[in-house]
This record gives sequence, C-alpha cells and structure tokens, in this order.
Amino acid sequence: MTTLALDPLMTSALCCLLAVAVWSDVSAHRIPNKLVLAVLCVGLIGQIAANGAMGFLYWVGGAAVGMAILLPFYIKRGMSAGDVKLMGAAGSMLGPIGALMATGLTLVAGFFLALAALSLRYFEFQIIAWRAARGVQGDVRIPGLLVEKDNASRIPYAAAIAAGCGIALWQLGHLSELITVAN
Repeated sequence: MTTLALDPLMTSALCCLLAVAVWSDVSAHRIPNKLVLAVLCVGLIGQIAANGAMGFLYWVGGAAVGMAILLPFYIKRGMSAGDVKLMGAAGSMLGPIGALMATGLTLVAGFFLALAALSLRYFEFQIIAWRAARGVQGDVRIPGLLVEKDNASRIPYAAAIAAGCGIALWQLGHLSELITVAN
C-alpha cells in the first residue's frame, strides 16, 4: 500500500472534530451520532480528494481497523458504542495504518486515563475517611474522571481517542505539516 496523503485541512478538521467529541463526552457523557457521521463524511470527502480512488479504500480500511480493535471492549461492556464509532470515524480519516497506530496509542492513553481516574477516586476516599476520623462535618468531592452511568463507572474515553489520534498524527508527520502551513 502506498503512503497515505493527508492534507493539512483534513488534519485540522480531524483535530477540531475530536475536540468537540471530547467536550461532548466530558460534559454530557455521550458522543452524538451526528458528530460521528460528520467525521465520517469529512473523512470520505478528504480521503477521495487527497488520494483519488484509493481514498475510498483508505476510508473503509481505516474505519474498519479503528472499530475492529475496540469492538471487543464494547462487547465486554468496557466502553460505549459511541467510543467505538468515534474511533472508526477517526480511523476513516487516518487510513488503515494510521488507524492501527492511533488505536494502539488510544489504548495506552486510555490505560493512563483510567489510572488517573482511579487514583483521583482513591484520593477522594482517603480525604473522606480522614475527615470522618477527625469528626469534620461536610462532604468534600474532588472533580473526578469517573462518571456513574448505567450502574457502572465510566471515563470520558473520547479524551483517550483524541490523545491517541493526536500522537499518531504527530508520529506520521501530519501535525508538522499543519504547523508548516500555519507559518
């Protein structure tokens, strides 16, 4: 397979759309299907514009790779369908190799995000126990990354997806192209 062309406009569109996804996931704890559809549409148009007929194959392959890797986590109820769809949509813009790299980096970022969320939860429990042992009245809550939803603790995984995609874009040289165009 030849090297995937990804123009700066498409790179910046992906970054902006991922930023919106992170904001939505953090604030409303969901990733809207309309946003995922927008990423897919921009990805299709951008892939065909940048890579011609091969762009369609890059688009399909990237989406398939992104979704296929995260699908087992959804099946085991480890993440939501919105996360899987967002990774597939982002993968459609990155192509199969970029999606593979981004998804792997997303899993690493997700591990550290979960570790940070659990550490904050533990720290909160320690403060509550310390205050209770000393008879301090009132409850102190530390803003955490864990959200109780559907009888389970969840993290806003769009942040991990954005981090994984951002690092992949940097490693593939697309962010430096974007910076060069901006200057």
